[in-house]
Amino acid sequence: MEQVRYAKGEVIFHEGDPGDHVCLITSGHAEVVRDLGERSVVLGIVGAGEFVGEMAVVEGRSRSATVRAVNAVEGKKIGKDDFFRLISEDKNLAHSLIVRLSERLRLVDQMLADAALPGAKGEASPAPLETAQGTSSREARPVKMTLLAGADRLDRYVPEEGLVLESLPFVVGRRPAPDEEMPKGVDLSVQDSMPFRLSRKHFAIEPSGDWYAVRDLGSHLGTQVNGETVGENFPRDTKALEVGDNTIIAGGVDSHFVFRLRVQEESAT
Repeated sequence: MEQVRYAKGEVIFHEGDPGDHVCLITSGHAEVVRDLGERSVVLGIVGAGEFVGEMAVVEGRSRSATVRAVNAVEGKKIGKDDFFRLISEDKNLAHSLIVRLSERLRLVDQMLADAALPGAKGEASPAPLETAQGTSSREARPVKMTLLAGADRLDRYVPEEGLVLESLPFVVGRRPAPDEEMPKGVDLSVQDSMPFRLSRKHFAIEPSGDWYAVRDLGSHLGTQVNGETVGENFPRDTKALEVGDNTIIAGGVDSHFVFRLRVQEESAT
């Protein structure tokens, strides 16, 4: 384990670098950036107490994004062997990583199943997945959820009064390009143009234990929920919703795919 320091703007690791270590940020903030066409897109911010790069190490792959210091950053550089040792000693960390790997394997299985059925327009939503907070098969408290457009570009897909979500999970994604198949289980499909901000299955609104959350579905650019980004380049894939208005941004912090999700608790009777 090595103490490291990075000045503002300094790169902690580059997209495409080998995943041979993890960085635990102990102070400061870093931004996660991914190339999109000829420009770079900021996906979100990570801060003190959070790991960056852990999934590349666990999965044995190269970095899928660049991480650079927003301000002065201090951290701990943890090699692969030391990180696996840390996992074996920390039950909470081990459980969180196992759950994330399980979720990703299930998403890959779904994508392979979709690819094996060319032309399929299946209507079924994805099966509920286990989360770090529990399983989504438990009875969640009754609420009314209304999805509203948070940007003018979405007005053609979401009526002014919003869409009341009658059943969950509710999946939002991109309309396929002419050479792509329609994935199964997408409830709201939105038009995008290249270079795409949205993935074909981008995020889901779903039960999580006795409450509700937004889950990033392995999207290319992540999903921001109430200011916190979730997805493969961040410490979590899900973010719990709040009672009242929630803001969901798909495809980078400056994306125009902005939704508002209104959550109102209802009586159980």
